[in-house]
Amino acid sequence: MVAVICGVSYAVEEAHDKLVVLSKDEKTREIVNNLLDMSYSVDHSADERIKSIVEQLVLAVKTSRNSNEGSTKELKATVLELQQELQAKDIQISTISSELSYQLRAAESSAKQLSVELEGAKMEVHNLAKQVDMLHNENKALETQVNELKNMESVASEQHGRIKELTDELSRKDQEIEGLMEALDEEEKEVEADWAEHHHPCGIVGRRQGCHVPPKNLLLDHFAMWGRTNGSGHMGRPMCLWSTSIAAIGRAHLVAPCLSPM
Repeated sequence: MVAVICGVSYAVEEAHDKLVVLSKDEKTREIVNNLLDMSYSVDHSADERIKSIVEQLVLAVKTSRNSNEGSTKELKATVLELQQELQAKDIQISTISSELSYQLRAAESSAKQLSVELEGAKMEVHNLAKQVDMLHNENKALETQVNELKNMESVASEQHGRIKELTDELSRKDQEIEGLMEALDEEEKEVEADWAEHHHPCGIVGRRQGCHVPPKNLLLDHFAMWGRTNGSGHMGRPMCLWSTSIAAIGRAHLVAPCLSPM
């Protein structure tokens, strides 16, 4: 009997150790410890002690099982909740990924468009730079032409002043010529009168009847001498006019009739 009790006690201790190791519930551990204390403190018969220990063990196992089932349910609920949260996160990540992918494609398309526009802008800038160079060269050419025109204007102004001076001088010469022609007419009249008085070829009767033939040679010599000396010491434009006038006068007088009285 003592051997049985000792075996039961040893079995109870092993069961206690296993329950303590396997149990994760503080309440179960407390029950097992109480059972072990009762196995040594209460002085009953072996059967009652064994029966009591068995009942307590059964109760402890049930309690531990219930506790484990509750923990399992809580764990399952927690796992389910985490799975739901994970699914929500996956959906959110998928949505964000889709949006980012769309934005990335849009950004790439915009970048390509901007790249094309940039190339076009560069080409336009290059063309504008060429036009600027052309305009700069044209501006230089126009400046050169303007300078040439200014020089020509200056020369033209000088020429205009020279022409005005020559025009004024020509006017003075014309006035001098008119004065000389008037003086020539007066001198011609005097020469004609003097010649008619002393050397009339028609004789006294012809002179009385109005036959006035000027002395051609004398008149020509007088005109030539007067043209050479004309007060200025040189032969110029007036000499040419005088020579022409003298030649015309000579031709006229060569054919002039010399009438004698009948």
